[in-house]
Parts: sequence; C-alpha cells; structure tokens
Amino acid sequence: MYYDKELKYALMKNYIPFATLTEAIARKIVLTGKRYVIIQRLAWPDFPFNKTFIVSHFKDLKSAEDHASHLHSKEGKIFDLSHEYVKLLTIINSVQYFVFVANLKEENWTEKLLKAYKSKIISNLKSRTVLRSSEKIDIGLNFINGRLMAQILIGEKELIMPAYDLIK
Repeated sequence: MYYDKELKYALMKNYIPFATLTEAIARKIVLTGKRYVIIQRLAWPDFPFNKTFIVSHFKDLKSAEDHASHLHSKEGKIFDLSHEYVKLLTIINSVQYFVFVANLKEENWTEKLLKAYKSKIISNLKSRTVLRSSEKIDIGLNFINGRLMAQILIGEKELIMPAYDLIK
C-alpha cells in the first residue's frame, strides 16, 4: 500500500507523457472557465487499469457530451465542476488512484515515448504485420477523445490503433 502520493507516482518506472492532475491544476482549469470535465479510464503500462484515469476539460456541456459520445460503456463520466468540484478533489487526492490531466507535460513527448517503448513497439508491430528490415516505419501519435492513438505507416500500409496496444 502506498502512503505518499508523490512516492506512488515516482515508483512507476515507465515514461508517461501526461501531467499529474493536482489541486493547483484543477483550480486553474476552473479559473479558465472550464466547468466540465470527463474522467475516463486510462490504460498505461505499470498502472492498474481500474485505478488510472485521465481528465479532459471543456468550457461547455456540448463539447463534453461530444467527447463522451465516443467513449465505451463505463469508460468515463462527465463531471460538472460547479457541483462536483469537491468530488474531483477527493479522487485526485486519494492514494488509491492515479489521475492525469489531458495536457502533455513536454513538447518532445512523442520522441521520448517512442524511445522509451521502442522494443515493445517493434515487438508488437512484428506480431501484427509482416515487417521487412528495409521498410521505413513512421509512427504518429495523437490524443483523440481522451485516448492516445497511434497512426502507423509501414510502406504503403496504414494502421490506426490505441498507442497502449503498441507499448504494453
């Protein structure tokens, strides 16, 4: 059992490009007029799936509902911070949960992520496709509806999949 939240995050050995959601960041979200957030499950190596979440923030309900419409059943939930701010703080301050915000913490996150998981990516691509050593592989990463998605070009072939499937 972890007793210190910062220690809990420090013990995770794998690179993660998202910023940890803190009370200060939550306050900044509210102060910028973003009243709605979606808390959704985040799959990431070394983090327990049922206890790891990413928070996306929105100024208007329509945008939050549009994002939520792309989620699977029980993948995420909309919170109205004008009524549920304390509930959000309870979740982010709990030592049980890992909570990240859908903001990338570094500009060069793509390169760092690809470097950190290079061997897993190659192994997972080999299991899904026929790779020739002469083929160039291009991998683009985009954050779409609270999910990190990978767009992979291998020669003429294009694959789009959750990035987690490449790095697990």
